[in-house]
Amino acid sequence: MSIPIKNIYFLLSYGWDTGLEYKQTKGLDTSSYESLICLLSDVFVNQCEYILKRNLAHNYVSLTEEYAGIKGKLDFNQTLHRQVLRKGRAVCEFDEWSSNILINQILKTTLVGLLAFKEISKIQKSEIRRCLMRMGDVDSIELSMSQFGQVNLNRNNQHYKLALHIAELIAQNTVLNEADGKKVFVDIGRDHQKLAKLFERFAYQFYKKHSGYRVKKERINWLADRFDYLPTMNTDITLESDSRKIIIDTKFYGNTLGSRGVDFGANKFHSANLYQIFSYVSNVAGSSLHSMNHKTEGILLYPTVDVELSEKYIIKDHPISVCTVNLNAEWQLIHQRMLDLLN
Repeated sequence: MSIPIKNIYFLLSYGWDTGLEYKQTKGLDTSSYESLICLLSDVFVNQCEYILKRNLAHNYVSLTEEYAGIKGKLDFNQTLHRQVLRKGRAVCEFDEWSSNILINQILKTTLVGLLAFKEISKIQKSEIRRCLMRMGDVDSIELSMSQFGQVNLNRNNQHYKLALHIAELIAQNTVLNEADGKKVFVDIGRDHQKLAKLFERFAYQFYKKHSGYRVKKERINWLADRFDYLPTMNTDITLESDSRKIIIDTKFYGNTLGSRGVDFGANKFHSANLYQIFSYVSNVAGSSLHSMNHKTEGILLYPTVDVELSEKYIIKDHPISVCTVNLNAEWQLIHQRMLDLLN
């Protein structure tokens, strides 16, 4: 499945819960990019410029340095060990208000890393270097994925959110080419598992933002006398209003229709997926906790880049739909299609 670069960015934007924040940049023409890393680079640099315009975040940083006199706390052992007293100096521990903190170090390290990608143009590299010059004394560090979890976003640094998401994505998908030792960005559009997770996150955030329903992920209990060894049932997306409950299960396949084989000579929907969504709907509808005012429905949602399907069935009194959304379409059409699926 080949999804246009601009639409992958839209999916990412929703998955990060940043909406269409790219419009707040310089008005990038997302359709002009042939490589996702080039698009991400431009958005990232724009975000860094936006952050620099608002001034880099600062915090107190603990330092241990030689100092002429006494500042903060005297490190007596190190002062004696270094024999600096005769020079009128001492080793001191003190806090300094600084921009050289992890959140800024991640940005600078990512900017430095972008310079190593062969896809990045000379013009882009020039803009990256201009950004680096403005980051002053912020250090470039050896970046690990765990460090992204150490950053605490709050109302004072929320404007870092999109830049950090992009930095994390670049770090996750950067590998070294064994042949020449150069950095390579792994194309998300060719990674089936990553696309599947991305599509699920997109659908969840899209409906949370635009549907008008209460949106959640839900654990469904089996209508059984005991639960030993029964698999757990967790919905990808549950939409609720005062009158409807819609359970959406996102799936990601190269083909929405799975062949039953040459003996049958016909394509059918993936049976396991239908069994799964039917189990979700029937167990919810039969639960004592289920509101009698709710009409419980199920939707199997597949992405596609060619054929569009909207098939609706009533299975044991439960409405079940199998639908696709064409990720090769213009984004306005994708947006409308996602909303139409709920009608």
